[in-house]
Amino acid sequence: MKTRVSFLLAMALGLSVFNCGSNSDDNDNNNEPETATNVLVYDGEEYQLKSGFIYNYGEMDVEGVYTFNIYLLDTNYEMIGEELFPENNVFSGLSFELFTENPAGLEPGTYYYTSIESVPNTFDYGDMVINLNYAMAEDFLDEDYILEITSGSFTILENGTAYKLEFEGTTDEGLEFSGNYEGELEEFEYSDEFGRMATGVTKTKGFVKRK
Repeated sequence: MKTRVSFLLAMALGLSVFNCGSNSDDNDNNNEPETATNVLVYDGEEYQLKSGFIYNYGEMDVEGVYTFNIYLLDTNYEMIGEELFPENNVFSGLSFELFTENPAGLEPGTYYYTSIESVPNTFDYGDMVINLNYAMAEDFLDEDYILEITSGSFTILENGTAYKLEFEGTTDEGLEFSGNYEGELEEFEYSDEFGRMATGVTKTKGFVKRK
């Protein structure tokens, strides 16, 4: 079973929250709304995303297919001992479990949701937490805390030193979400240092907290 999220680190990112284009005398341009960046929009509410990271699980279930989990959150994190905690007790965020045939990392392109696990250029699981009180949520396995993503797409427009990401879809409650993220994503490997399991093990999903 995959190591719990608490083994991860997070990187505090100083990111602007709006992409403000230059103004002109063109009335059409003046009437265009500003486009928010680094934002999750869910059920009409906006949550500004402040940090993100990638958890590299490597080749886990199917030979030649590699698993990478991306986490995007509206809070920074700090390490206490070997565990990671959100700076804000109440936070929101989302995660995607994506598959690729490239062992070096996720390539630019669109990854679509599928219920079939380990298909390259798809994600088979995603979840979201909205205003989760971390201090009170002792059992992250309680489905009341987790919104499961049941359709949608995750697009990597740019990768490398900095990432440019877009995403959209619906949750198991039938509500739509969308958003984007621009900035660095620090990568952490699920390695022997943390007791990496053999191919075929059951994976910990998204924000589920392992005890």
